[in-house]
Amino acid sequence: MNFNKFTSLAICILWLTFEESNTRTIKSINRPHVIFILADDLGWNDVGFHGDVEISTPNIDALAYSGVILNNYYVQPLCTPSRGAIMTGIIVGKWHLGDYRKDYTPTFRGFDSHYGYWEGMIEYYSHTMALNDSCNGYDFRRNMEVEYGGVGTYATDLFTEEGVKIINEHNPSVPLFLYLPHLATHVATFSENGVPLQAPDEVIEKFSYIEDENRRVFAAMLWKLDESIGKVVEALKDRDMLKDSIIVFSADNGGSSGGYERSGASNWPLRGTKNSMWEGGIRGSSFIWSSLMKNPGRVSTEMMHVSDWLPTLFNAIGGDVSVLHPTDGMNVWESLQGESSSPRTEFLVNIDPFINGASIRDNKWKLLFNPSGIGEQYDGWFGPSGRNSSSNSNPFKEKENYLTNIQNSPSGKAVKELMPNIFENIETRLKNAEVLCTDVPKNATASCNDINNPCLFNILSDPCEYYDVSKLYPSIVEELLKCI
Repeated sequence: MNFNKFTSLAICILWLTFEESNTRTIKSINRPHVIFILADDLGWNDVGFHGDVEISTPNIDALAYSGVILNNYYVQPLCTPSRGAIMTGIIVGKWHLGDYRKDYTPTFRGFDSHYGYWEGMIEYYSHTMALNDSCNGYDFRRNMEVEYGGVGTYATDLFTEEGVKIINEHNPSVPLFLYLPHLATHVATFSENGVPLQAPDEVIEKFSYIEDENRRVFAAMLWKLDESIGKVVEALKDRDMLKDSIIVFSADNGGSSGGYERSGASNWPLRGTKNSMWEGGIRGSSFIWSSLMKNPGRVSTEMMHVSDWLPTLFNAIGGDVSVLHPTDGMNVWESLQGESSSPRTEFLVNIDPFINGASIRDNKWKLLFNPSGIGEQYDGWFGPSGRNSSSNSNPFKEKENYLTNIQNSPSGKAVKELMPNIFENIETRLKNAEVLCTDVPKNATASCNDINNPCLFNILSDPCEYYDVSKLYPSIVEELLKCI
């Protein structure tokens, strides 16, 4: 395949059966199903398994706590490079994935079917794409045909229904790859005259205790995403496929926080937002779940990058990774199983020639300069923390209710049938999955925009990037600059 000229992004439901003609390198006859769920613009602090009790995500949390939470997992600052890395295992620049010409659309690139849209976002009900007031149009397709049947139906529901339909009609004895990259929680439009956050009124009402309107609607959008995941898991269980499945959940980049793109995400306590090289832009919420894993129900602090999924999952289904094309990704399957340390100790965060910025991570060290091109107002730390809700109408603030909701969710019930004791000591996993920092100190490094004096942070001791220590470790700075 030629991956050089993609110009748009497919956010849709895609599926692929592993046919015999394509399995020459597969070692095992009983290969698992792989369900890859990608959330769009989801913040670090938007999920319950990172400690937020303001928004309810019981289905996501049930899988996270009974799988392996990836607490040292990194994505790209923007959606399309992350999606390209998932598909190719290669870290790429800014490009999209789908409609330069038909050869670049999903069904011409290995997928058996496609249902969704090709551009970077659509409105949730009208399914039109509006980058601004002069660039807009309808964008929803089934394979290569424009699809109008779902107009007026909430997009998250459409993707859920299609995913469940695919599972219900699939032969469980044939391995399935279901790629479900949701629209949620991306804003619906960039147009100044459009409504950026959209969700059903009855779901928004569930979060009436959230005072900030954007955060309230965002919570409803995330609730619908969580509901979708529960229905997919339930469908897998009903088809007797869940026990033979690997489920991956990942954000594509950090959340649009601090008012960026008029969204309502939170990366607290991490610094920065989507479209930046700060931790809030690149540290992704993610987990892997499977009853086939040897050591589930834990939090992993081993380093992993989004480009690692291709070789890792290929190995997990029995493939010989040596036959893959050269990739930047590493096979971290043994690390995910808890049987070894991750082979990854470094990764390039980004090199952006347009803003003359770059960042690299090597073990505990992170070097960066000019970390974003969206303005210094987004270089800070943005809430809400979701920890101190005082509203009596918030049913999720009590830990007992929170844990009960997880176990009683569709995902929780399905998991308990396969792993009856997996939710024991869940409080320990919750504690281990949180990133906690002190309040922002008055002497915190304000910016890192001097290319001649890049910042250096010790991410292990300073995950919230408060203190630039470049002057204390000039040799480390020099070595990391050589790698960029």
